[in-house]
Amino acid sequence: MVKSKLLYEILSNPIRIKIIELLFENGSLSFTELKNELKISTGSLYYHLSVLSEFVEQDPKRKYFLNEEGKKLYKFIKEQKKKDFASEPHSKILTYVSGLPLIYLLIENRFKLLFIPLLISLLSIFIFYISNLEIHILFLFEKNLTISQSFTSFLISYFIIYLLIEFFSIFIYKKRINIIETFINISIIYMPLILFSLIYLLDILLGYFLHNLFQGWILKGLFLLFQIWSVILLLNVIRVTKGLSLEKSSFIVLIIIYINLVSSFILFI
Repeated sequence: MVKSKLLYEILSNPIRIKIIELLFENGSLSFTELKNELKISTGSLYYHLSVLSEFVEQDPKRKYFLNEEGKKLYKFIKEQKKKDFASEPHSKILTYVSGLPLIYLLIENRFKLLFIPLLISLLSIFIFYISNLEIHILFLFEKNLTISQSFTSFLISYFIIYLLIEFFSIFIYKKRINIIETFINISIIYMPLILFSLIYLLDILLGYFLHNLFQGWILKGLFLLFQIWSVILLLNVIRVTKGLSLEKSSFIVLIIIYINLVSSFILFI
């Protein structure tokens, strides 16, 4: 039986499906042969092979081949119609909300698409500043800041999240991989907060309609929804870049949230 933990990650990425198919069709291939067939970078291939480590092994000649689980996975891929995973409208929406397509894209093209995390970061700083909101780790607070203070608070929050992820990944779970990819992908967790900040700013410009509606509970509800979205993105960034299970990734996220709550309480009492 194919293990379900990695199933979605494999089937949602065409390169991994291609690796499985190439190895089944050819019996075994060297790293160079795989790289030439796939036309991807050395780092990307190593990453994909690490994700497929439960299904792909090396023979004494260091050629890659499918083990028994890998052969079962190949049969499963052939039996399933790919459209079942992506053709339904709600499936597409959930896939984009999860952030997985963007995470994989940034991993595979980390230097070519470096402008994306830079743009998200700069947008975050600017939007938080003009909205009079301060980012504190993962939360937003109403506060008037100068642009330099907004920049500083963003950097502090960004690095706290990154260092916590690396600490638990390296020292607790022994996963010293994708350090640069993790740092780059953290930027995407701010996208929901940018959207909320724009709604918050628009409401101010329109006369505090949402602020006053039902004593502000609509606005609070929106913030909660966008905050949950940020947490989902953070969870998937950890899970994909560090190759950790859902349980281990969730534990790191809970620690980050706990530190967020405690530090916020200390700062604002």
